[in-house]
Amino acid sequence: MHSRVDLLNLATRSGRPPKSRRPGQERILRVPQLRWGVDSAAVPIIASVWLMGCLLAIVMLTPYSGDDVINKNIRENVHAAGKTLPGFMNDQIVWWMTHEGRFFPGSVVWTESVFWVFGSRVAYKLVIGLVLIGAIAGFGLFVSRLTGSLKAGTVYGTIVFGLIQLRTPYDGVISFAGLLPLTAGLSIATVVILISRRGIGWTTLAALSYSLALVTYETVFLFAPIMVAIVVWARRTWRPALAIAIPAFVQLGIVVILRLWLRAPTAPGYTMNIEPKAILFTFSKQVLAAFPLSQWAFSVDAVPTITAGAIAAGVLAAGVPTFLALAFLGRSQILANRTEAIVIGVFGAWIWLSSSALISITRRWQVDLHLGQGYLSVVYGYFGLALCLLSAYLLVDRIVANRPPRSMAIWRYSSALLIGVTASLTLA
Repeated sequence: MHSRVDLLNLATRSGRPPKSRRPGQERILRVPQLRWGVDSAAVPIIASVWLMGCLLAIVMLTPYSGDDVINKNIRENVHAAGKTLPGFMNDQIVWWMTHEGRFFPGSVVWTESVFWVFGSRVAYKLVIGLVLIGAIAGFGLFVSRLTGSLKAGTVYGTIVFGLIQLRTPYDGVISFAGLLPLTAGLSIATVVILISRRGIGWTTLAALSYSLALVTYETVFLFAPIMVAIVVWARRTWRPALAIAIPAFVQLGIVVILRLWLRAPTAPGYTMNIEPKAILFTFSKQVLAAFPLSQWAFSVDAVPTITAGAIAAGVLAAGVPTFLALAFLGRSQILANRTEAIVIGVFGAWIWLSSSALISITRRWQVDLHLGQGYLSVVYGYFGLALCLLSAYLLVDRIVANRPPRSMAIWRYSSALLIGVTASLTLA
């Protein structure tokens, strides 16, 4: 018999009525121990593992691209400079600080350490593929913690799979040492820790996680306001949010000081232009790039043709597993409340749009960015847009819960089919 997840059981599992919270008392979110039947749980789990395996395999099959073409020769570059690896890293960190006003030592250390340790292409791609999967799992766990439903996190995984594209010429998924998935994963890990754990040890760990993200790719500074808001809302107190606010203000202060000390103009990639028309056009292009198949819809000449054989392979490898996973998950409602669904959507929209806004004010990308071709931070757009789509899914799921069985069945299979088709075409 198929068991259903009922969030009300979280409060009454012990047989006692839930205790009322005193005003100001913290609210700690926990993932319920789901009790799926073997038959209903096995299909979504197997399908999710299969999809992540497909994603990992695709990443591992790709060649070096972008800056990786130079960075892969790290041993030769260090030897030619007459330096040790730490000395070589230090020179680059200082150069970025003094010439471009950027403070991201984590990026230099992570990138060059990965290339130094993992000398072969396959090993390197395996590392960044696992980082990508870890980031997806982190966002899925965030959704599960917030809603109290592992099913919601699983649905998120199927949605984001259908959004991730390999881009030309700059791609943050298969190149640049996986800096974008890495910093996205560290940022969401910070939120997950703070909304589900308490104590100075956990708070310190969360602060360390976000600090590492900030000094690896500064764009995640833009996420601080919404991260703080979610932590305050979930915990009903502002103190845990200091683990986000303090590192963010420290990073901001460092960057401001470095910029004030600059004596030479920065490169176009790090120079702002606030002309409204240029900002609007660039913002639109970066936002649209997060949508599935955006390259093939808006930049046909820059990408290969999707063949019938590729579509067939996509259907078999991604479409069918996705459809089956969602069909089995749809046997019972997720039952996330309206507020939780809206919070997920607002969080996703902030990540997606704020990272796009930063690109839109940058002089270089106002010129070089073409329709359908988003810059690196479009990776944040994948994660954010997926949260927005999941929010819509959860809200519709709530509405359908009160409809006749036939309406529930239509929703269940039509949504599974739509997401399955998207995953198929994206993989193709």
